[in-house]
Amino acid sequence: MNPHSIFAAIFNDTPTDVVLGGIERMSASHNNEIASKPRSGEDSPRQQSIKRQLPGVTFSTIQLDKALLNIGQSGAAIGSLATGMDFYLQKHLEHGTRDTGSNHTKYSMTRGLIYPVQITASGAEPAEMDVVALASYDGANEPMIETVGQALPSGVVDNEQFVLGSVTLESLALTSMQSMEISIGLVPIPRFEGGDIWPTFIGYETTEPTIIFRGLDPAWLGSGVIPRKGKIITHGNTAIYLKKRDLANPGTFVADGTAEHIKITIAGLATIESAFDGSGSAAAETVLAVRGKGPGPLVITRASAIT
Repeated sequence: MNPHSIFAAIFNDTPTDVVLGGIERMSASHNNEIASKPRSGEDSPRQQSIKRQLPGVTFSTIQLDKALLNIGQSGAAIGSLATGMDFYLQKHLEHGTRDTGSNHTKYSMTRGLIYPVQITASGAEPAEMDVVALASYDGANEPMIETVGQALPSGVVDNEQFVLGSVTLESLALTSMQSMEISIGLVPIPRFEGGDIWPTFIGYETTEPTIIFRGLDPAWLGSGVIPRKGKIITHGNTAIYLKKRDLANPGTFVADGTAEHIKITIAGLATIESAFDGSGSAAAETVLAVRGKGPGPLVITRASAIT
């Protein structure tokens, strides 16, 4: 057997590489589109081939600040890095834990698009960012290459945790907040040259962000909060915070006035999606959605103070 587990994502850049740790999940896929069609009235195809592929890696990390710094809210071109990106798997050691030396595997891409998909925060759990990296074709080389017999990179740390903080929409503080899901709303479109299997161009077609809040206060629905017909939300009167844990002092947070937190604002329409949803003796949940509208519907700012 040859089992491996996930390890890290590496931005290969100058003057130094950036190692993104705090990885919760990671997967690589080819997103195959298969040409397979019966013809001449037959019941099964006689020929099959790969028509299109969109190789990519999907991962989630709790290192939100580092991810935002290197990927940004709008994503980044992998080709702008010195030598692209690597995604590592670490080999398990038989009768042990993890292997050492040059026995691991990496997946590499030198061209393509990396972008954030969503940020989720629930209770006291560390917030996570889901990220997708899509590889594109340079006309000569396969867009994603796997290489065995590799040494693991150094510098992997798990030194960031952010949790859900205060939420204010249009100057109204929402209480009993339980969780939040931010869909960044980037919709990438791959473009193919003629009959090429792999895309040579990847760009965004639309940006449609949405934030879903879940809480335990049915009073969110009301004329003084979010009316049944919805409420217009503006950037200037909205503040949503992810507050940073002080990992050097367990059980505490970085001071509100220290610019190490993450601030989110959104402009758009707020609506109550579910006035209440309960079961048995459990507290009923209320669901509120804010759908962003342009220009610049969603703004995520790292290194922010909580005010």
